[in-house]
Amino acid sequence: MRPLLTCLIILIVLYSTNAQYADPDEILWRSPGRSAVVKLQTLGLPLYVLRDQDWIRDPDTPSSAIILNFTLTHDNSTLLLNHIPFLTTPFANPRTAPAYNLHAYQWAANESLDDYLTVIDASWRVGSYTRTSSPAQRMALDFERLADHRDDPDIHYYNLNLKIRLDILGAGATIGGGKTEDFLLDVPEQNLVEVTVTDQPGRGDTSTPCNLTITSLKLVPREVGYTTKRPHPWDSCSLRSWRCPDINDPPWWQFMWRQEFDEFGRIASLRHLVLTRWNQGFRIAGPWILVLGLLSVVLLGGFVCLYHLSKWEEKRTRDAERMASEEVEALMNDGIDDREDPAVEEPPPEYRKHERDEVPSLNVLSEQLPNYDVTMKPLPPPPSADADTRR
Repeated sequence: MRPLLTCLIILIVLYSTNAQYADPDEILWRSPGRSAVVKLQTLGLPLYVLRDQDWIRDPDTPSSAIILNFTLTHDNSTLLLNHIPFLTTPFANPRTAPAYNLHAYQWAANESLDDYLTVIDASWRVGSYTRTSSPAQRMALDFERLADHRDDPDIHYYNLNLKIRLDILGAGATIGGGKTEDFLLDVPEQNLVEVTVTDQPGRGDTSTPCNLTITSLKLVPREVGYTTKRPHPWDSCSLRSWRCPDINDPPWWQFMWRQEFDEFGRIASLRHLVLTRWNQGFRIAGPWILVLGLLSVVLLGGFVCLYHLSKWEEKRTRDAERMASEEVEALMNDGIDDREDPAVEEPPPEYRKHERDEVPSLNVLSEQLPNYDVTMKPLPPPPSADADTRR
């Protein structure tokens, strides 16, 4: 009887030990091929606990971990990491830069994922919690993302088989007074997450939406001889570069450090300056720009309508004048035809020309007159004065 009791006590102690000290790195599939939760141990990052409405370091916890939730959207076209697009479509390639504002909840490394999911699900059933009522501290992350598309990233594959490696490089915790404590996670023994995403077979072109599946999710160690990765020097980015990229191909940025990025891209780049100024100007003058745009459209439409209306009125006036002149001309021609005598006709021009040609000239008439000689017959004598007296 005593040996049996001893065995029971040993089993209870072992069970409680395993329950208390769970595996620091865990993977739990919530929906095979679509959703999985990863607990990644973050060596060198202290665990924060909530005390008196503020987050402080827990000196009793040896190490901490962060929770990474990889989930596909409802249409299986986008891979989300903690509800932020991490791999987007079309064609689900790594050309879209990862989100700069990646956050993850912190958890004790010696506590299991089941405990975390139980606490989080219970908290969300009650309602969305704030920073001071959350069961876990929310950490801002710095990370490196490497995406390899089989052997050659320049080849355009219709069937996706993409391997993504995520390495957490740093983390920041918000403490009292709105301050942030930053930590560099440079321990070589820390693991990184490797996730493989594949597309449905038989897709013939890139216009067809992707139907992604998470085929593999595992934790792998960092490379041998790992060297500490730190943020870029302050003078590594300037206005001489449009993006200040890490690589010369999309997604351009391999290292996502929080102090180097915001919603407009890499800080201090020319692209960041242009987008920032544009956003500020549009935010100030946005309503006026909208009003001016609407007025411009209305005025332009009115001018176009008036132009076409004037052209139509001008054409209508010309047609009316032409029809009136044709009617007047037709009436005048009808009156002239009624007054003319059909029995008297004007000879044709050829006949009149012939008559003019047959009229004899003066020279011809002088030649036809008789030739009289004045010497042949004497003239009568002039009257005298006596003759006039006798009369």
